Amino acid sequence: MEVYFWNIFMILMGAIAIIVSFSIHRNQSKLKRNGVIGEAKIIYFSTEKGISDSPSLKIPVFTFSAEDQNGVKVYYVKGKSNSICEIGELTPIYYNPEDPEKEYYLPKKDFLMKYVAFFIGTFFFCLGSIYLMKI
Repeated sequence: MEVYFWNIFMILMGAIAIIVSFSIHRNQSKLKRNGVIGEAKIIYFSTEKGISDSPSLKIPVFTFSAEDQNGVKVYYVKGKSNSICEIGELTPIYYNPEDPEKEYYLPKKDFLMKYVAFFIGTFFFCLGSIYLMKI
């Protein structure tokens, strides 16, 4: 019975990781299709503490300008990952003009988490399925 549990657990975790990767990809593609493209500049790095004893991360903070009903407004957003970049560097940004602070995508600076989640999910899904078939 315990063997079934771990095989099904691997299949479920794999399926969840695959679904998450497709969700990330869908949201990023939607922003690229329907969003506005602009240019963001790295202004500083935010040091964020990880969980318990894990090392802190340097997350880049970007600024970009966007037009709204009241004119041009400057927004500040954090990168999604521990990107390799320098202060003052410019990068493209796709954003939703209705909510630029929350819905944005930095195609050259966001870590390719959707690919990592997809491959890890596929690995666990296949591994759990193969072992479940052998029982």
